[in-house]
Amino acid sequence: MDSVARKKGRSLAEQDPRARKFPDRKLGASWYDWDGDVERHEASLNEGPRLYFLLLLAELVVVTLILVVDAWFLTQVVFRSVSIAASRAVPVATVIVIVVIGAPLASWWHAWFFCVLAVAARSRYLAFPWFSRWLTLQVPFLAWCARPFGLSRDRIGSSCVAITNTLARLQLRAISAVRPLVLLPRCLTPETIRSIKEIAAGWDCPVVVVGANKQARDKVREFRPTAIVAVACERDLVSGLYDFGHKLPILVLANDRPFGPCLKASVNLERLREALRDIYERRKD
Repeated sequence: MDSVARKKGRSLAEQDPRARKFPDRKLGASWYDWDGDVERHEASLNEGPRLYFLLLLAELVVVTLILVVDAWFLTQVVFRSVSIAASRAVPVATVIVIVVIGAPLASWWHAWFFCVLAVAARSRYLAFPWFSRWLTLQVPFLAWCARPFGLSRDRIGSSCVAITNTLARLQLRAISAVRPLVLLPRCLTPETIRSIKEIAAGWDCPVVVVGANKQARDKVREFRPTAIVAVACERDLVSGLYDFGHKLPILVLANDRPFGPCLKASVNLERLREALRDIYERRKD
């Protein structure tokens, strides 16, 4: 009986997505902590790039101040307190500290500056593919820091994908072959999925509905697209951009969730048409 109970307990734990970590992330898994309050839920977001750039700037300023203080403490307090016999090692140790702290800090500032410049100047030469992973990597930390100021994780994610969309449109200009793929989540209503397929059929563009990132990877390998139009919530879009955004241009569209996450969601069909138009009618510089 005990073995049967243990086996049953394991099967229940395996069925409960909150009881274990997903080696293969399922779409919507990030919403398991949602409180269920539909009235307070942000059903539709369309934040611009400015918010995320400002948050990144604030993060860089704070981190810079902290690291500068740490470097000063190490070089002026710790190393100066060593014995006279080891005094010859002080200049070398100081240089090492400055390089170790300054090099990553300088690269972080350069990444922020060139990303802002690429978006502001609309330059495809500065729209580096790795920007997508660098930007989405910081969303959870910035969301945690901004929570006391009333900024939700989804609003910050919406601002982040506004930047990646601009960069993706710039990267599309360098593509020689056009083979897009539309990726949809299961939470969309059947009517919305049907309308999207009708729109994509006019462009002869394949449309697939996926429920996990592994399925999305399999479909990407199957169709081998040169660009992707992805529809999902901001949380899944940020995760998907981190996984795929550095490999090919991805135009993302956040869904509308009037009934809460993962239930009867929809998407602005005109924005979908615009995304497909941007892919097919891009102009190579």
